[in-house]
Amino acid sequence: MTRAVTLSQTAVRRAALAAQFFTGRIVPTGKDGVSWAIAELGYVQLDAIAVVCRAHHHTLWARLPDYQREFTEELLAVDRRIFEYWAHGMSLVPMADYRFYLGRMRGFQDPQNGWARDIAAAHGPLIPEVLARITTEGAKTAREFSGKRSGGGWGSGTPVKHVLELLLWRGELMVTARRNFQKVYDLTERVLPPDVDLRVPTAGELGRHLVRRALRAHGIARPDEIQDYIHLGDGKIIANALRDLSDNDEILPVRLDGDAQPEYYGLTRVIDGAERLPAIAVSSARILSPFDNLLIGRARLRRLFDFAYALECYLPRRKRRFGYFALPVLRGEEFVARIDAKVDRTKKTLTITRITMEANAGPERECWAAIQPELLRFAAFNNCETLLPLF
Repeated sequence: MTRAVTLSQTAVRRAALAAQFFTGRIVPTGKDGVSWAIAELGYVQLDAIAVVCRAHHHTLWARLPDYQREFTEELLAVDRRIFEYWAHGMSLVPMADYRFYLGRMRGFQDPQNGWARDIAAAHGPLIPEVLARITTEGAKTAREFSGKRSGGGWGSGTPVKHVLELLLWRGELMVTARRNFQKVYDLTERVLPPDVDLRVPTAGELGRHLVRRALRAHGIARPDEIQDYIHLGDGKIIANALRDLSDNDEILPVRLDGDAQPEYYGLTRVIDGAERLPAIAVSSARILSPFDNLLIGRARLRRLFDFAYALECYLPRRKRRFGYFALPVLRGEEFVARIDAKVDRTKKTLTITRITMEANAGPERECWAAIQPELLRFAAFNNCETLLPLF
């Protein structure tokens, strides 16, 4: 029978931070560091909101001291070491994981898929024409579709965009690059490296991959947290994989100190060292993106860190408590503040509209002394020369 290990809440929290490389561990540099980080995390989420730097840049900057935006752009468009697809939201994903997304792509080729069926029914004649134009004219953004077509004009609006997205989801097109954050679509055969594994995984292979990916990124996690990390497998696939990997002692069940039943799992090598992880220094802080991998599981965030976080940009102004785009601040092992910030790119100014200290922040002067250098570094990364208000 597989042994269950009892760990303290502190050990599980530190294991989570170590898995996200927030413990001061040495990380690779340059493009290799970015490729490594995306592989360790399993994905880095993209998002269209541009109040501050884009989510994927912010997430990687928070972990990699030498991060530059062009590293990610080159890995996608030149080196082909990452690709775009839906993991937990549209994301940058390791190219080595491509085969594990083939099942989802095939699902969108199924005539029983409701969304794909509706797009094909509404815009079916556009599909071969879009493919023909990309084949003969090369990669294009949605906005670059213009001119005359059989039956009328092309335009660059919803029908073309829907068709391009359908072909992306089906795996017939890939994002070959981004231009001003606009997707540039090209034929998959012209983007996909020739040595990529194209074997569709079995349910067992997929489940084990998802468990390993989630546990590498989470450290220690519950089954529902594992299933929610990358949206490719259902509860049955995850449960079977947990059993298989437990039987081989690759992972172990974990109970929190004081709980009667094990609810968590972790890689054996992580669990064996979890109680020996040192405390994380509180002398510096990290300003995180709302779409950061550490934050994206909101229920998990509350369980492990007692931090209730919600992005309020989707709420009416009168219902916002912390601001339109409040950025969580991690200091040591705790979330201690939220900073609502906005970049004015024309004026090269980062404006702080609100700072909310958490109840556990401790002496405000000490907490602010840890946050201020990171805030200045964040302003610089956003190409801002001025920080307002001046502190």
